[in-house]
Amino acid sequence: MIDVHCHIDAKEFDSNRDEIISNAVKVGVTKIVSSALNIDSLEKTFLIMEKYPSLIFCTASLDYTILDLDKVNEFMMEIRRRINKIIGIGEVGLDYFIFIKEEEKKKQETIFKNWISFSNELNMPIVVHSRSAGKYAIKILTEEGAKRVIMHAFDGSVGYAIEGVKKGFYFSIPPSIVRSEQKQKMAKHLPLDKILLESDAPVLGPTKDIINTPSNIVISAAKIAEIKKIPINEVINATTKNAQEIFNFK
Repeated sequence: MIDVHCHIDAKEFDSNRDEIISNAVKVGVTKIVSSALNIDSLEKTFLIMEKYPSLIFCTASLDYTILDLDKVNEFMMEIRRRINKIIGIGEVGLDYFIFIKEEEKKKQETIFKNWISFSNELNMPIVVHSRSAGKYAIKILTEEGAKRVIMHAFDGSVGYAIEGVKKGFYFSIPPSIVRSEQKQKMAKHLPLDKILLESDAPVLGPTKDIINTPSNIVISAAKIAEIKKIPINEVINATTKNAQEIFNFK
């Protein structure tokens, strides 16, 4: 299994990170893609990657809550300088749960468009956050010609998700699927060849308010298998293949 999105550098793992990673490997996780959202996060993730060179990988962007285009451009320069250590852009996108003022939304949309252009230029996958903004994210990605898209923990309607699938977008499903009717609908209606597994650790675990870990993507796989009425190995094989394709893993 491949965990396509988490935050392995999170402070919640500082006391037992090696154990968390070991537990993931024990249940069959072969790769963990961690999202770095600032310079400190990036440097910390690189250090973890050095310790686990064939296991931990990195996507990078500036935290989507920072609505400062100058800072975004500065971070893009950092990514260019470290491009050989980064396999994707993100997480980036829209959050209309946090930002409810129209002025803030417009700023976030402008920054999102810049990240889409940047990911296309680098020919890298883009990992998209779209809380309470699913249909708007799908619309902007489509209009801006995004090429390699992972919609992470998508909370929009299945109808808009299907529109994304038609554009070739992938959708990653976290362990919170076991307590989310919306995620269960996604698993039911989206084709297996466009589904990925993610933990989003340390959040979005199977139990609310408990620290989530990458090993829990096996819970995502099992629930998807149950919903689709297929063997779990079929889900694991398909989602692994999908992750290999979107990230160009060997």
